[in-house]
Amino acid sequence: MSKDKIQDLLRKHGLRATPARIAVLAFLHKQTRPVGITKIQSAAAKSNPTTIYRMIDDFAQKNIVHAHDLGHGHNDYELADRPHHHHLVCESCGAIEDVDCHTGSYASILKRTAFHNISRHQTTYFGTCKQCAK
Repeated sequence: MSKDKIQDLLRKHGLRATPARIAVLAFLHKQTRPVGITKIQSAAAKSNPTTIYRMIDDFAQKNIVHAHDLGHGHNDYELADRPHHHHLVCESCGAIEDVDCHTGSYASILKRTAFHNISRHQTTYFGTCKQCAK
């Protein structure tokens, strides 16, 4: 994602295109798996850690990033523009793999429940990877 596209994305969501925000979103764009705040902090090393938490919280509220609880005591984050997927996490080594899953349409779920709409869902699978199972 180019710097111009990142700036456009931020402005579209009513956020200023600061160097730290641009650096964080560029970093997240390069990631193939969700990453924690510690790794995100490295992308904007000159920023105060409190600022990074606030920034990521703003991004999550604006649906620029998605937060995932992958079972290691903190949220991991990835850009929200990725195709819909779930995660498979190895409980032994912590490896993360994307899983393309379809659990039925939202419309069919709404017919069976008392909900009016569904805005999103999150599923994480935990197990042991092939490498750890050896």
